[in-house]
Amino acid sequence: MKICMVLMAFFSIQITFAHELGQDVSRWSQDQFEIAKTRLMQNVSPKGAIPGSVVASPSKDSPNYYYNWVRDAGLVMLTINRLRTFSTSQEEQDFYLRQLFDYVDVTRIHQSMRTAAGLGEVKFYVNGAPFTGPWGRPQNDGPAIRALTLTKLANYLMEHEGEAYVRSMLYDSKQPTESVIKKDLEYVSHNWKNHDFDLWEEIMGHHFFTRLLQRRALLEGAKLAKRLGDMGAGEWYASQAQALEVALNLHWDENAGFFRATQNRVAGIDYKQGMDSSVIIAIINSADAQDTAFSIKDDRFMSSLYKMKNTFSGIYSINSRFPDMGTAIGRYPEDRYDGYSTGKLGNPWFITTAAFASYYYKLAKALKKDGSIKVTKRNREFLNQALTLTMTGHFLQVNQVLGSNDSIFSLLLEGLIKSGDSYVERIRFHAHSDGSLSEQMNRETGYMQGAEHLTWSYSSFINVYLNRQEALR
Repeated sequence: MKICMVLMAFFSIQITFAHELGQDVSRWSQDQFEIAKTRLMQNVSPKGAIPGSVVASPSKDSPNYYYNWVRDAGLVMLTINRLRTFSTSQEEQDFYLRQLFDYVDVTRIHQSMRTAAGLGEVKFYVNGAPFTGPWGRPQNDGPAIRALTLTKLANYLMEHEGEAYVRSMLYDSKQPTESVIKKDLEYVSHNWKNHDFDLWEEIMGHHFFTRLLQRRALLEGAKLAKRLGDMGAGEWYASQAQALEVALNLHWDENAGFFRATQNRVAGIDYKQGMDSSVIIAIINSADAQDTAFSIKDDRFMSSLYKMKNTFSGIYSINSRFPDMGTAIGRYPEDRYDGYSTGKLGNPWFITTAAFASYYYKLAKALKKDGSIKVTKRNREFLNQALTLTMTGHFLQVNQVLGSNDSIFSLLLEGLIKSGDSYVERIRFHAHSDGSLSEQMNRETGYMQGAEHLTWSYSSFINVYLNRQEALR
């Protein structure tokens, strides 16, 4: 009885904090942004590790995440590159640039290792040696994310007197190549049709997340190759990106109203039905303003998010007990990993909840730039749900077009920002008072669990903050 009273008191305090946060999302986000940057950098090149290594978490036991996962490291370095472009301090910019150069060096070490999965190897020890134990391999999202990240670095260097470094270290136009970007692009372009394990390391098949990042890496790589005079490779990468576009469209399920995360399963768990928040993580990390095929404004992503949000809201007790904030989002509804072992009930994650916040912010920015949106059968419910945060008694109709001169359009943009803010409130509600973020939040109690100080959690929140800043400009 006393324990129940203590828990109720705790949650009462947390609810009060959540309501207060609704009045000042900006201030808390700014504070958490600074904390997240500090915590993230503590996991980059930690003491005793090769410079450029990124540990998934400092946790070495229950669970042991003290490895450099290729995928996680690539996403973290993608964030660090974004921090470089966001910063107005030359000292900070130089600091982030040094981290990226270290990342190039450790990538060369990883690519030179003989591994069971080639460049699709999953993770490495902090001394640079590959992990050789049993694991779900290959995982082909890592090389794509790494290539995408370093292509952004290459483009920056090309504009800042760094072409010699680019040609010697990043993209040498040779075959066989010794440069890190071209190695990854060659691997991706020749292996994307093969089966591999998904980002959750549970299913072998063809995965939307992996394919969407592969497509973006090849599109950006094609432009870099042509810029450097490697025209044949540029055409090859572009052709494979086009083929990936066709394959990605096959993941869309019109009847279900969402992108199915995996097709052609050949191994791994067999109890997933196809709904997976990795779809949203994929689009927020690969969207490009000039891309018309897979845009942040694609009504299929709005439909997918809407379906997932409603599903997750009903399976985690913390969503129904504390409804005055964004929905706590998990990996997929049937998840059986609780942060320590499988065979349990899965929980919401910070990275997935943050991904939903980022999606709303990025969509608000894109629609504001366009100045209009057409209501479709796919996005109508999503848009109406966002609109309810700023007005009542109005429902959008299919084929209705909202423009910048329409007051409802302005209210919709405001509703999208408020929707993103509601997920920030959810993150705040479950984070530790010192701003630390673990991997998961318990579906019943709301307390954090799983790997502590998860690097990807901090990286995700940094992007939430940056996406919010851009949406509000």
